[in-house]
Amino acid sequence: PALLDAALHAGAFLGEREPDDEGLLLPFAWSGVSLHASGASTLRIRLKSTGAQSLALELADGEGVPVASVESLVLRAVA
Repeated sequence: PALLDAALHAGAFLGEREPDDEGLLLPFAWSGVSLHASGASTLRIRLKSTGAQSLALELADGEGVPVASVESLVLRAVA
């Protein structure tokens, strides 16, 4: 959980969004989540902007073998 949380912080620097546009964005809706493997001791996470408030994620082990993927993670501003 800590690695995933840290990776999501980098999402603030992706996409068409300007810093502080809408304040703090938090994960709101996950879709297309797939687990491809288990038991990895090291993970690398690639984030891709899919919109002003959405990301796609690819998680791979230290050898680059896919571990999990997320087609869309929608972020929402804290009210």
